[in-house]
Amino acid sequence: TSSDITVTGGTGATLAATSLAIAADAVTSAKILDGTIAVGDLGSDAVETIKIKDGNVTAAKVEGLADAEFIIGTDGTAANNSKATMSGDVTMTNAGVTTIGANKVTTTALNVPDNGNLGAILTSEADGSFSWTDPVTMSGDVSVNGSGVVTVDKIKNTDVSGTAPTDGQVLKYNTASSVWEPAAESVTTVEDLLTSTSATNALSANQGKVLDGKITAEVTRAATAEGNKVDKTDAFTGDVTGTYDATVIAADAVTSAKILDGTIAVGDLGSDAVETIKIKDGNVTASKVEGLADAEFIIGTDGTAANNSKATMSGDVTMTNAGVTTIGASKVTNAKLDKSNIP
Repeated sequence: TSSDITVTGGTGATLAATSLAIAADAVTSAKILDGTIAVGDLGSDAVETIKIKDGNVTAAKVEGLADAEFIIGTDGTAANNSKATMSGDVTMTNAGVTTIGANKVTTTALNVPDNGNLGAILTSEADGSFSWTDPVTMSGDVSVNGSGVVTVDKIKNTDVSGTAPTDGQVLKYNTASSVWEPAAESVTTVEDLLTSTSATNALSANQGKVLDGKITAEVTRAATAEGNKVDKTDAFTGDVTGTYDATVIAADAVTSAKILDGTIAVGDLGSDAVETIKIKDGNVTASKVEGLADAEFIIGTDGTAANNSKATMSGDVTMTNAGVTTIGASKVTNAKLDKSNIP
């Protein structure tokens, strides 16, 4: 067994019971033919958030949603996300068009008092009416003025300097003044990292190196007069087959242990290679979904993923990208009023 094998000169030697093994972590992205990793090569839950390129989860990649159905959260846990359609007082089509139902606007819905003080919060009462509550003064690391402007005054109860930063500066802690303040970064280039005498900034001697001893081989040779000479026709077995000048990695020989963690790149994956079972639950974050226009969301049409579409809320009710809904002007018509319950 040797980690470095050199075969030179001579023919006629007999190589018996020869077996080559691919070392663990020896298969890097460069060793994998781009686009050849298929569905069956990926393990279940193998694809986590960091493996999905931002903006690449399109509407068609989301599971099939029924007509006007959408995915909605329950408690912040991905496994507990659910599917729903809008119902109750307001309904919505798969184009995002909302409609206030007939007789859905009751006295309670219209029972809003006059405007409160600047910054006051509208709160509901036990009887279904509403009242204005003056805001509580915010304290701690942040403050807010009467116009709702929030200012970060501290970080972890340590004051932040009011000095505006200039181009290229970073936020640093000044021990002398006990304040976070803008300051120049001490390390600006790769050369600084490599040459710095600072224990904080300098790279250690082994950082950035290709790990040694990542290619190993196990070879058993018959005792012959030719010693270490190997005939070019001698065949290898195991993970690598073929002869010494025409080796081939055996089918299914590259297992997870052979692939260096984190080395499979975008080009290595075949089209449609990542299926639902390969994506770890909770790892498709908002940034992984394809780009959506302002206040646009993904909504179902017929339960088929390929037919999922994108829509913005329109009609009687509109919605901002913060989820704030607004009943449009003149949208509460006579038909919408629950006249039997409105005096």
